[in-house]
Amino acid sequence: MCLRPKTTPLVCSDQHGEAKPAPGVFRAGCAALDLAPHEVAHVGDKYTLDAEGALDD
Repeated sequence: MCLRPKTTPLVCSDQHGEAKPAPGVFRAGCAALDLAPHEVAHVGDKYTLDAEGALDD
């Protein structure tokens, strides 16, 4: 497992015209990291907002 030692990029839902749990926000984060969705783990604090969008992708 590799955890990138950087804090960027920052992906904000308002920049993408949709809010969590919309999967487009998760996809934007993956694209910003240049990783496929199956290579990314999303950590959030609310299941309905943070996990459902990632699981829908």
